[in-house]
Amino acid sequence: MDAEIGRLLENLKRNGLLESTLIVFFSDHGEEFHEHGGVFHGQSVYGELTDVPLFFYWPAGLPSGRVIPETVRSIDIMPTVVELSGLPAPAEMQGQSLMPLINGAQGETEADQGWRPEAAV
Repeated sequence: MDAEIGRLLENLKRNGLLESTLIVFFSDHGEEFHEHGGVFHGQSVYGELTDVPLFFYWPAGLPSGRVIPETVRSIDIMPTVVELSGLPAPAEMQGQSLMPLINGAQGETEADQGWRPEAAV
């Protein structure tokens, strides 16, 4: 996967699109590789299955190096992308934008940032 992401980034850079392209990488679940005696996924709720990557990269529109410690949900990705695009949110859209967390100052509470923690189910 690292090689494929590298190829994507290099092609965007070569074509002058890297700085102006919003890139979102995420996973719906992790995999077990005998860490707790299991393999693949679906048999447990250990961190290797539930703690999955979520990266937003857009040099022209997002702060760099921001790490969000809060648990967020994959359903929150679309509202975030819609907000970043400047398009109106469809009335039926579920989830909430992650932009309050992304733009919030370090040390602010979730409430200060305008974020509502939701159960990750």
